[in-house]
Amino acid sequence: MWEILWAIGVILALVLAPRLLGDAIAYIVYFIRQLICLLFDSVRSALTRPHRQHEQIDGQTRTLTGTRSSRVASHRASRPALPYECKPYLLTLAERHFLDALREVVHDDIHICPQVAFGAVLKVTAAGWDYFRYWNKVKAKRIDFLLCDRRTLTPLVAVELDDSSHDLPKRSERDDFVDRACDSAGLAILRFRVRNHYDLHELRRAIYSAIDETRIAYDVPRTVGSE
Repeated sequence: MWEILWAIGVILALVLAPRLLGDAIAYIVYFIRQLICLLFDSVRSALTRPHRQHEQIDGQTRTLTGTRSSRVASHRASRPALPYECKPYLLTLAERHFLDALREVVHDDIHICPQVAFGAVLKVTAAGWDYFRYWNKVKAKRIDFLLCDRRTLTPLVAVELDDSSHDLPKRSERDDFVDRACDSAGLAILRFRVRNHYDLHELRRAIYSAIDETRIAYDVPRTVGSE
């Protein structure tokens, strides 16, 4: 009897050990990376922290202060400059033109969110190494326009604006993955080609057809004015 139980235990260990070991290694690597990042940030913060200046007045030490603007300017001057600059526009001219068309066709119950990270919308359900693999595939990608329910901010439709660069093989592969990811997550996605003029009637029909399907799936009620 004990030999049978021992044999069953050995078989279960041989079957489960590779998967458990893989998950354990994945989590260990993840925590090590987080720890290294935390240590790196702590060291960098300690090295770049501006030293306070003090002066001796009447036998007492006090911190040099001034107006708030001078303190901010002094603090900025003491920090090393990083290679960044603010973009003059969030959207390209083509995207802004399409945004104007979107604003004309959607009702007040829909909120238009431009340039939303896929990682903020899609949740990875895989475990172990697959979690990191699929997270890396979406973390750097963005949705051109995300249409949300204004009251709940429930994502309803992802809208992609495609120019001629999307005809390239690599971009086509990227678009195919994005479409499959949204479809798997239950998020409707629409694609429109860049144009000088958009058919507002056709744009409205396509958008609200997709919105209705998502609202039925999520059981999101319509608000006044959405008809």
